[in-house]
Amino acid sequence: MVALYCDGEPTLGYIMDVMNKRLYHAWRGHGAYVNEQQLKAPANSSLADSLIAINGWQLIKNQCHQQEIAQRAAGLRMYGSAGIETIHVLNGQLGGYTSRLKPWDIAAGRVIAEELSLLVKTIDDQPLNVLSSNTVLVATKKVCQDIWQITK
Repeated sequence: MVALYCDGEPTLGYIMDVMNKRLYHAWRGHGAYVNEQQLKAPANSSLADSLIAINGWQLIKNQCHQQEIAQRAAGLRMYGSAGIETIHVLNGQLGGYTSRLKPWDIAAGRVIAEELSLLVKTIDDQPLNVLSSNTVLVATKKVCQDIWQITK
C-alpha cells in the first residue's frame, strides 16, 4: 500500500493484491481502478444486509460496541490485512470494515474508497487524523449510519 497526501488531503492511493495480481488505484477526482478497469461504486447496503470485517482483538474486547455491530451484520469476516479487507469493501464483498489502524494502514485505501463514494471516518463519525492511529470505519453510507447509531 502506497499513498500520496498533499497538505493532509488524500490524493493518490495504490493497493497491490499480490496473490491475485491486481493493482487497485485511484487519483482524487479521476475515478478508482483495478488494473486498467474502472471500478463502480458498490451497492449502498445496510449493515443487516452486509458482511462486515472487524479486528479480532477489538471484537473480543468489545471495543466501540464491536460485538453488537457483528451481531447486527449479515455475517462476519476477518482477513487480517487492512489492505485486503479494504479491497473487499471496494468490491462490494463487504459492506464495511473497522479496525484500529495506523495512518499508513488506511492512507491508500481512503483515496480509493472515497473515489467510490464510500465513507472513511472514525467509528464514531469523526474526521480521520492522518497523523495518528484511529478506530477507522470504511463502509457504505448505510452501513456507516447503522454503526453510528450503535456507537453513539
